[in-house]
Amino acid sequence: MFYLEKLEITNFRGYQNAQFEFNPQQNIFYGNNAVGKTSLVEAIYCLSFTKSFKNSRDRDLIRVGAPFYRIKGTFVNGESRDEVVLTYDMTDKRITKNQKTAKNISEYLGYFVCVDFSPDDLDLIKGSPQTKRKFIDANLGQIDSEYLNALMKSRKILKERNEYLKTAEENKVDFAFLNVSTGLLIEQNRIIIAKRNSFIEALNKEMQIAFREITNGEECAKMVYNPNCTVDNLEKKAKERLSHDLYMQQTTWGTTRDDVLMYIEEQEAANYASQGQMRSLCLAVKIGLMRLLDKKKIRTVLILDDVFSELDIHRQKAILKQINKQKQTFITTTSIASVDEETKRTSKLWEMKRGEE
Repeated sequence: MFYLEKLEITNFRGYQNAQFEFNPQQNIFYGNNAVGKTSLVEAIYCLSFTKSFKNSRDRDLIRVGAPFYRIKGTFVNGESRDEVVLTYDMTDKRITKNQKTAKNISEYLGYFVCVDFSPDDLDLIKGSPQTKRKFIDANLGQIDSEYLNALMKSRKILKERNEYLKTAEENKVDFAFLNVSTGLLIEQNRIIIAKRNSFIEALNKEMQIAFREITNGEECAKMVYNPNCTVDNLEKKAKERLSHDLYMQQTTWGTTRDDVLMYIEEQEAANYASQGQMRSLCLAVKIGLMRLLDKKKIRTVLILDDVFSELDIHRQKAILKQINKQKQTFITTTSIASVDEETKRTSKLWEMKRGEE
């Protein structure tokens, strides 16, 4: 079994120095708002993705007045233990595993994946296409190095192409440069589109099963990849959009314009679903992701940040029923009364109070 055994936090958010030892299975942190519950699970998430799930800048994670933050996790990994340390000092971020510093962040990504459930998950349905792409990129990039490499290369090429388009003079366009950069961008876009399509197709199957279970089989849902270009029409789209690219002074085609659409009963959820339906759909997406990672034998831990208070007992049980009992889970809630009795009995409970950060 894989789990986080110990956590040490220094100068992270409101924490100056704190240490925790966790249950290998379920851990519940409860207390009023602003007592450090979310900051604690945020630190755990950072050990997985090396960044916050709140889209905060690293400098904003440092405790006020401190010069750096440091997060240290001790993981039980089968018969062995791994020590992971993440540090940031306003200029440099480093991730070290068993005292070996990764040359770059991408070298470390994939050690384990943190699947987080939070109130912000509604953005997966009604948020911008960029928000949905970030969800796909973060999770797919952690488990597929070829995808991550293609994503990083495409961003670099796109940046150079857009910088040129901003400065290109109308009668002095360097078409040789544009042809080369376009060809390179198409090459990476083909990989990204194919990988996204396969990932979303697999995730959709798992999500549909989870959604039916959460809704007692009364509703069905689906997620659909809506790419700006297909693998087959990339070259055609690039040629058709060239004059528009020059006019707009930016690349107006490609994977940075992809979207993912969610449907409930064949209606687009963002426009027609109730708040409760959207919440259930978001939970189903995350449960589907968890199942998909399990099938790929990816090490995972789960974070349920302040979501139980918005769910009735039935939906709480439906979620926990679908979670592998051998998987470590971190739950935050303002009231322990919102958690069902069976879950409380099988969990390690932490009452969080102001001043303990």
